[in-house]
Amino acid sequence: MGNRVLKNTARHLLLFLAAVAGLELLLNARSGFSNTLPNFFQPGAGGTAYVLKHGRHRYLHRGRPVNVSINGQGHRYSPGGDRNENSAPQRVVLIGDSQVFGWGLDDAETLSNRLQAHIGPDYRVINKGLPGTGPWSYWESAAEETPDTILVTVYTEINDGQDSYTRDTFARVNCSTLVVPGGPAETLPCWMMETALFSFIVDARNMLSPYHLAPPINCNPLTRSAAAVIQTRIETLDQRLDIFPKRIRLAIPWDARIDSRRLANYRPVLAQAQCFWAFPGDIDLVSHMTSAENRLDLFQRDDQHLSAEGVDLVAALLARHILARHPATTGEEQNQKAQAPIK
Repeated sequence: MGNRVLKNTARHLLLFLAAVAGLELLLNARSGFSNTLPNFFQPGAGGTAYVLKHGRHRYLHRGRPVNVSINGQGHRYSPGGDRNENSAPQRVVLIGDSQVFGWGLDDAETLSNRLQAHIGPDYRVINKGLPGTGPWSYWESAAEETPDTILVTVYTEINDGQDSYTRDTFARVNCSTLVVPGGPAETLPCWMMETALFSFIVDARNMLSPYHLAPPINCNPLTRSAAAVIQTRIETLDQRLDIFPKRIRLAIPWDARIDSRRLANYRPVLAQAQCFWAFPGDIDLVSHMTSAENRLDLFQRDDQHLSAEGVDLVAALLARHILARHPATTGEEQNQKAQAPIK
């Protein structure tokens, strides 16, 4: 009797394991056997929570294969640029969070790569975007640069207000992936976390119980008091970068300001996207984006990050600004590029 029960238990266990293995194989085949997690992070040193991990990586972003290459300096590599970050007379450094990094975008679609294509080989564009960071980190990253650098600080309206509360980051690294501190993924073993089945369960959970972000702190009527304090903090941090005579500031707008249908993705749901104050910016991206023919395609679907089309628009505007104000040469070709219309 005891042996029969033991055999039945073992048989059921084997059937269960076979079913799990079959499902894992099926999900992997569907994904082209690509890593399903953004696996390009590693713990930092000297008080830095995390940095980008050198190498070529490939993962699935909402079912789409994405290539991410990190160079030896710990920055995202641009296919249109040289591997030597000091190989051109004029250095252009992009500082920001996941918008600058190019979250959900292939190497060739990032802001740094598109900007490099616009301004040419007399400049070298460096992508120092790091997902999960904010204005405190931008200031610290800028301190590593020399005053002759064209420093482009890119603010992200949706979360840089919240990220200004403290210097600390709200993310940790587990199995080369960013996770929420205290969440279940922080302690999961890598063999489990890196399975296609785990990603499938997470995607299913997000689909059945979607997570809604709050509106930006400068556009949320429930955070007016805190927003006033944060505005002063951001302006103070921004003014510290005035030591760079060639600095440029951009602010990637809240996606709902460009496409009002996206208001439904946020809580509380607002009748309109109306903001009390604006992040520092030298180019009016809101006006350019709202007047663009493809304005509904400038952000990724179900995501607040710029799409490849949105990056193209921002890169063209930024290139025109750089060529007009900080020319690397004085040739006629540079003047023609500076005056070229934005397509």
